[in-house]
Amino acid sequence: MNPDLQQLSCLDRDALRAALSRALAEHAIRPTDWRALVELYTAKLAGPPEQPRAEVGDVGDELALYERLLDASEQAGILSALECATRRLNLASILLTRLPARHDGSLLDPDHIVELLLGALPVSPEAAASIGDWRRLDRAEILRLRTAKNLVKPALAALHAAQGDALDERVKPWEVVLPSLP
Repeated sequence: MNPDLQQLSCLDRDALRAALSRALAEHAIRPTDWRALVELYTAKLAGPPEQPRAEVGDVGDELALYERLLDASEQAGILSALECATRRLNLASILLTRLPARHDGSLLDPDHIVELLLGALPVSPEAAASIGDWRRLDRAEILRLRTAKNLVKPALAALHAAQGDALDERVKPWEVVLPSLP
């Protein structure tokens, strides 16, 4: 089965999950389709719920598929590890405003979010804070700081939604640094 993107975009979330699961199992996704499929599934997960979910457990299969889809896209060389981490953190920030946190290693797990963030950051909060006025930096350094901001902002939103102000001590320094990042 080679998934037809137009047909897939018309499916509801459950049917899309089933079709993507089959396509992944059969290794039937063309390299040119990876990014579009990630975008499509992200939109389905991040969009308004199509039907009430009886339990938080109901999203477990969806999140596992999302992780598999991102991992396969990265392995295919379509998405970078940084782009996958950014996508994961952005989706977590949306989902945790709707669903309760849980401790299962998923995108609803605050500890997992912290590890994702810390594993992807290109700079420490101390180094970012010591830079001063970023406008005087060269382009590469500005991009590095912007990358940090693109990771930190959704991670903090997700963690605040899940835990309120009880943040992991390794993440707290980023709250102070975030407003000064480009």
